[in-house]
Amino acid sequence: MNVFCNKTKIALAVAALAVSAGAQAAPVGMVVSSIAPLFTVYNADGTGMGVLTVGPSTVANAQAALNDGNGDASKPGGNVELGKFGSNPATQMLGTVGGKQISLRGLTASDWGTRLTPSELTSQYLQGAAVAALGAPLNNVQLNSALDAFFTPIPSLGGLTPWQRLSDPNISYVYIDGHTVNVGLEGFLDSKLILENAFGIMLPPKPPGEYYQASEVVEVCLGVAANCKYLYGFVATDSLVVGPDRVSFTGNFNTQIPEPESLALLGIGLLGLYLGRRRRS
Repeated sequence: MNVFCNKTKIALAVAALAVSAGAQAAPVGMVVSSIAPLFTVYNADGTGMGVLTVGPSTVANAQAALNDGNGDASKPGGNVELGKFGSNPATQMLGTVGGKQISLRGLTASDWGTRLTPSELTSQYLQGAAVAALGAPLNNVQLNSALDAFFTPIPSLGGLTPWQRLSDPNISYVYIDGHTVNVGLEGFLDSKLILENAFGIMLPPKPPGEYYQASEVVEVCLGVAANCKYLYGFVATDSLVVGPDRVSFTGNFNTQIPEPESLALLGIGLLGLYLGRRRRS
């Protein structure tokens, strides 16, 4: 009887998840309520050539930049830049997506830590980038060398450090599709220079048509319970747009965060499965 009840719980959890997903099959975009303090909006210039221009820094214009992708990750359109090079206080974009509260935040120095006390994010980002770019994580010696580079100002970048270059994310869209919120990060289709600065090494050239790729980082908090996560990626698609400098925003990184309700339902199912197995044993 206990085994039957546990199987029933699992089935109900899965069914509830499926019904809820079916009820919200079409993508639903973010409704922006506020952005502060520092942000920049890049809109399509209206020529159809895919060139973005700086538009008014208003909530309405930011909403338009997010909406022009229409929930389509293959056509991200314009973007909203949160902060500038790790500016403090951090810029937050607040609103709702599919009726759920959501906030997106640019990063500051406190997110990355320091050379002597790097944050977990710093280590995870560098190791993730290494696996994507080099095929393997950094060993201790390599990681220490990368940390030296990551927190050292670079004259060719105007005295900026690599972490600052990663801290002002350009949000191209925010939409929920089923039980997953998708956040687009517009950056470089070819991120070789960014990674070389972050690692402090020269990377070997790739074959034509292949690129080193790495995105900026955004913190996203979803729901009242503050389900927060740093989002970034190492795989980009062609954004089909370009920034005013004719270099930026050529790549789009689609990142995702699950809604809290789906995690809770999954947890119920896994707990029921675990209890059922324990009782059978």
